[in-house]
Amino acid sequence: MRKEVFIMRRNKKFALEKGPAILLSGMLLSAGILAGCGGAGPKGSEGAGQTSSSESVKPSESASSAVSGTGEADNRDTSGTHLEMTLWDLYYPEGWQENEDHKGDSETSSYSQLEYKQGENVLINVNISATVEDCSGYRNFLHTADIDEHALAVDKTVEQQNIGGVPCVFTETVSWGEPVLTYMGRDTASETTVTVSLSGEYSDPAADKLIRNLAFHLKDTGNTDYPWPWEGEAFSADREHSKMIADTTIHSVWVPFEEPLLAYDIFSGRMAAVGDRLYILLDHVLYEYTLGDTLTLKSTMDLDDDYEEISADRNGNLYLTGFMSPMLTVKDGKIVATNDDIDQAVIHSSGTWGLSWFYGSAPEKVVIDGSKASKEAWPVISRDRIRAASLSENHIFIAGEDPDTKNETVWILDTEGNQQMELGNQEFGGEQSLGSITNVQETDSGFIGLDGNMRELFFWKSDGSLLGSAEDSELFGTNYPWISTAARLSDGTVLVGMTEDRADKSATEFVVYRVSGF
Repeated sequence: MRKEVFIMRRNKKFALEKGPAILLSGMLLSAGILAGCGGAGPKGSEGAGQTSSSESVKPSESASSAVSGTGEADNRDTSGTHLEMTLWDLYYPEGWQENEDHKGDSETSSYSQLEYKQGENVLINVNISATVEDCSGYRNFLHTADIDEHALAVDKTVEQQNIGGVPCVFTETVSWGEPVLTYMGRDTASETTVTVSLSGEYSDPAADKLIRNLAFHLKDTGNTDYPWPWEGEAFSADREHSKMIADTTIHSVWVPFEEPLLAYDIFSGRMAAVGDRLYILLDHVLYEYTLGDTLTLKSTMDLDDDYEEISADRNGNLYLTGFMSPMLTVKDGKIVATNDDIDQAVIHSSGTWGLSWFYGSAPEKVVIDGSKASKEAWPVISRDRIRAASLSENHIFIAGEDPDTKNETVWILDTEGNQQMELGNQEFGGEQSLGSITNVQETDSGFIGLDGNMRELFFWKSDGSLLGSAEDSELFGTNYPWISTAARLSDGTVLVGMTEDRADKSATEFVVYRVSGF
């Protein structure tokens, strides 16, 4: 077993940014967090877009004093109204009232929202939940809240508050312009995650008085949680695989990292290659690796903004882009240019132009002149339901929904934006029925399309005819990865990157394979 030999960089932004889920019931909160860390659903079930409408701040010292309740029976004031749930109970004093629209109770989930009002104004919202579930939601919360798991579980140096009898970590954030204080704890023996979130004027003594009257009632079932990442067994696979597709043998070789690279947002992995360097954009960090039989870490760069795409030009410049984030040009480990208003984009290998897109809007051309970049209309490209875009030396690849058929489609354009071919666009069950194409690479023999949803690679000849496809298990020996990115190397082979859960569920790793033969 390999222990404490992995790369895990901290996300500088909290997952609580992903909208107001923290203000909803514990059931919805847990579902959102699990989705963010890649809880597996049926094949092809993943959603596409995400939005962010809040900003976050680091945990504050004031958080620990905002609420100091213990939930011990001797300390509770039982003179108020008794709210009794299966997994917890609470006595709330005058001035508080239950929100019946946010309340539910069962053997495995108890949640409720209470409001503290003055007149018609809600001054404080408190959401309390206890959910019997696995530990993945809790652990993802630790990561997104920038709480060191090892310091918490092993070193015991992370401050916690006893909330309702359960030790809880805590964070302060701002959601939709309103401060939010969140406590989350994990009772392993009962397989239960508890959450208490307060928004509004939670420094008011009324909030502390309320939480002091909370007690969780959790049953020891003898549960044990998954191993922590440093305890778990790192991803491993047979080094080589091959798959015969029609008359062509496709080969793949696993290229292991010297130290496993952990992934939290399973959809975020992107790659670009320059010479013997492989650059990986993952979880708001830019990694630089030396590419050989293994991948050796050379440097990292923490990113303050949300970046979704990485491109490289033939001069060694990297371009990092993301919606509402300034485009960064990086050379030799340093940011050499910053350009606003480019948004999500991919840049051509010439370093002089690119394509910017946003689902539902017409794509625009990115024009680069030295260190300056700008956007201009590109009327010839009429597609507006674009989910992914890629560039090769001679082509633009746009993947998205055909507005007429609603089928996933890949359009191949020349570098002037004129359509050359259309791939896919078939109903479910057809041999070219696509789920969600995340990347297209051009090779000497044709085009390789990565289907994240269907966990397949599609191979089209240069004339657009389909050679065939291969599932991840056939070509890589993997088990339900999210296939998100690819980069063509100078020798014509293609690196394919994906996220794969460890067998013991201790972590999700970013893994890379080299594909050849097409």
